[in-house]
Amino acid sequence: HESRWLSNCAEKESMVDQVREANLKARQAAEEQQRKLLMEKQETRQRELVSKELERRMVVEIHKQKTEQEKREREMQRICETSEELKDLERKLKTAYVNKERAAQHQEAMLIRKLENDREQ
Repeated sequence: HESRWLSNCAEKESMVDQVREANLKARQAAEEQQRKLLMEKQETRQRELVSKELERRMVVEIHKQKTEQEKREREMQRICETSEELKDLERKLKTAYVNKERAAQHQEAMLIRKLENDREQ
């Protein structure tokens, strides 16, 4: 009877060892899964940080370029408003446009008169 009891104990001890081994493997697998999830979260967070930093830099650069463009435009406006030479050129240009329009109107009137004279003859 004792031998059966010892055999039974040995069998149960073997089962306990198997359960312990299975539990250990399950715990190790769960820990590995947790490590992977943690690493993925850290990598995702790092990518988000990099992305946000790039976006911030782009916003700063766009703002800088816009500010510089506005500054150039104000400087050009100031130069245009204060330069007598540019004002004189602008007056000459306006006069040239007016003269060109008058010449075109004169040519048109002459053409109309010629056509009317041709019709009358």
